[in-house]
Amino acid sequence: MRHRLRAFATIAGLILLGAGAGATGAQAAGARPVPAQWTQLQAGPHHNAVFAGSSTPHSWSFLTGNIIVSGLSLVGHTLYAESFDHNLYALDARTGREKWHFQAGNIIMTAPIVADGLVVIGSGINDVAVATPTRTVWARPQGDAVYAVDAATGRLRWIHRTVGEDMPTPALVDGRLVFSNGDDVVQALALKTGAELWRLPVQGVGTMASSAARGTRVFLVTGESPTSAVKPPVYTYAVDAITGKMLWKAPYGDADSSPTLGGGLVFVEGSETLKGVTGPDNTVNTVDALSQATGRKVWGLTSPRGQLITVGEQAVSGTYVNGVLYQSLPEAQEFAAIDARTGKVLWMVRTHAPAKTAPVVWQGRVLVGDTLGYFYAIDARTGRILVVKRFPKGFNESVTIVAGATIYLANGDTVYAMPVTRLAGPGA
Repeated sequence: MRHRLRAFATIAGLILLGAGAGATGAQAAGARPVPAQWTQLQAGPHHNAVFAGSSTPHSWSFLTGNIIVSGLSLVGHTLYAESFDHNLYALDARTGREKWHFQAGNIIMTAPIVADGLVVIGSGINDVAVATPTRTVWARPQGDAVYAVDAATGRLRWIHRTVGEDMPTPALVDGRLVFSNGDDVVQALALKTGAELWRLPVQGVGTMASSAARGTRVFLVTGESPTSAVKPPVYTYAVDAITGKMLWKAPYGDADSSPTLGGGLVFVEGSETLKGVTGPDNTVNTVDALSQATGRKVWGLTSPRGQLITVGEQAVSGTYVNGVLYQSLPEAQEFAAIDARTGKVLWMVRTHAPAKTAPVVWQGRVLVGDTLGYFYAIDARTGRILVVKRFPKGFNESVTIVAGATIYLANGDTVYAMPVTRLAGPGA
């Protein structure tokens, strides 16, 4: 059954919706240590990049040459950040000092994968190179590449060239980097060498929909692009990372929205234009929960009617914490907490602008930024907005990370480290 979300009351200029029985299990105080490897977007398929760490917060900023999209990863005391200035940066997570940087041949849009002494990134840009009735390819004329560099020095270790863009972040499973891209394929590369291990043709391109892995299963979304002359159907896929065999596919999701996993389900967001409705409010977001085992749809919901979206992605990934899916609804400029088992909306709030990234949930507070530069701390149980801070620039899809007392985030072209309580508010 698909549920339609409804607005109820206005508080301090923000619309609070259905503040109901709560996300009681939303505490995520960072019991996990900072990972020794970063193997997929936001460090796990649940997307909650919250870790234990030093109780002494770090405070610094680092300016890159262009905007930062998707790419923050934290391993040990090194924060890896990518930028549209074509560079991958390795920064000391305690001081912000640059250790090294590596320049790719195009803009970098993946979150760095860090494992076995390597950092892997993909380059790409959203140009349509081929548009026929049967095929779409997103690429620039000279193609793009996946790079692996030495984690200690930033020196190139291998390069794998592709025809299409390589914007989605891979998932690393058993030494295999599994990802979709602008080539109309899902493929696996060997981490150590960059050699192609298998290739699976799919319908449509992967734009910003990164891979999510649980065990040896990898979940991806490919499909239509609003800038393409060809509109292939959108599918969520489950693929065996070892063999490349397609396990199932289901007609849900969006090629810009990474799947989120939790409770045996795959959560994907899409965007739909309402038939027979014209004007700036003729689009809605859909959120669907699929069985990880079979791809069967368990529940679905539809957002309120949308706004005129002038920036970025119309569907984004969510975050799963203790039975609750925290999900931006960018078409409606809303943010919701959803019972992951039933699809019931627990609460929903209006943001100043669309939120384009998955949030983190830290000590019962949902932390997320929007495209106008507002950063919110929301009570995970009730949906009450606790703190709103304004940053100089809008927030893109870049990963937010909490480690101990420090939050790491990217705003426009700048990476920030700061005390998490500065954004989460007093009493956290």
